[in-house]
Amino acid sequence: MIKVLLLLFFISLFLIVYSYLLYPSLIEVLAFIFCRRKQNKKSNKSLTYSVSIVMAVHNEEKVLPAKLKSLIELDFVAREAHNQYANIEVLIGSDASTDNTDQIIEDFSKYYPFIRLIRFTERSGKAPIINQLVDMASGEIIVSTDANVIFDRRLLDELLLPFHDPKVGMVAANIIRGIESSSGMQKIEKKYIIRENKIKKMQSCLSGLLIGVEGGCYAIRKSLFAKVPQGYFMDDFFITMSVIQKGYNISFAENALCYEDVMDDRIEEFKRKTRISIGNYQNMVHYWRMLFNPLHRVFFHFISHKFIRWMTPFLMILALICGWVLSFYDGVYLYPSLLLTCLMVLPLASELAYSIPILSYATHFVYMNYALLRGFFLYLRRPTSSVWQPTARKTLNLDDEQDKARVKTVRRRL
Repeated sequence: MIKVLLLLFFISLFLIVYSYLLYPSLIEVLAFIFCRRKQNKKSNKSLTYSVSIVMAVHNEEKVLPAKLKSLIELDFVAREAHNQYANIEVLIGSDASTDNTDQIIEDFSKYYPFIRLIRFTERSGKAPIINQLVDMASGEIIVSTDANVIFDRRLLDELLLPFHDPKVGMVAANIIRGIESSSGMQKIEKKYIIRENKIKKMQSCLSGLLIGVEGGCYAIRKSLFAKVPQGYFMDDFFITMSVIQKGYNISFAENALCYEDVMDDRIEEFKRKTRISIGNYQNMVHYWRMLFNPLHRVFFHFISHKFIRWMTPFLMILALICGWVLSFYDGVYLYPSLLLTCLMVLPLASELAYSIPILSYATHFVYMNYALLRGFFLYLRRPTSSVWQPTARKTLNLDDEQDKARVKTVRRRL
């Protein structure tokens, strides 16, 4: 009995450490060995793709002007202007918006006819709207994006570049999240996203795939787009796995920059992570034959990067239970059990914990795993609707001098 508890205790802790620390270090070493030999030669072939940018919005009046301005200022759009924007269109599906969202889009479309508003009178959620917009799209390449993700001028050119390789079916943009990063949680999220983007870059280099692109901005060949089933919360992960299942590669375009600032609100972030968690489990069940196939190229990265992380709440609880039971047999396990218990209750005092640097990372880690756990139990209830309420938006204005300076700093670091 004691040996079994010991085994479970240490296996649980090891798996958590492996997924969050050892796996990223391992693929970084592998990337250093194998990827540095690859020469990333940029093709001189002219960019002749026709592009459809699709976006589902609901009550986004706060961020839409900045978003649309970044679209019309794209270098790609500027080159197409003399052809009356022949190779680009922007399809925006308004999900029964009740604020000035529709009017803002119509005002822009008067001057830029390649921007089209498609109204939906009943709430349906992001995925059903994107499904319908892709059906309407005429472009060879579909670029899906969110209203609060602001494009860099060179984004579209960089995003299209990998498609010169016919094996590439999908390209992920480099989304810089939390430009300002003025407080605790936002700083932690920013560092987490930077690290995740680094992992995606290495996955793309080593295996020609990513374990889930970010839905804020990605490009895909229209012929490979898979319609997302009703009620799915993580459309981006679903579509990513579909592209891999069809045998195509996915590239991470490090220089395809876009920017997203979010409100530093832990409750809103908890809700967002919960929605993501529901989608994680939905997609895991849908693609289980591929994801858990040891012979498939996705297996190692999925288990190491995603599956263990999705199981982390349960591993933490298992380690906690085993630790306390072992404490009754051997007092040496009392201290790690106390430490685990303290970690589990930290989020209850999260406002204070986030303000203490040494505790902020542990607090955020546990807090987000609570969201993952909640998402699992909501998934078990089999949600049938993916209708969402956008999180509170924080506008990033690239005309503002402070925001310009922050973006320049990001570019220099890259």
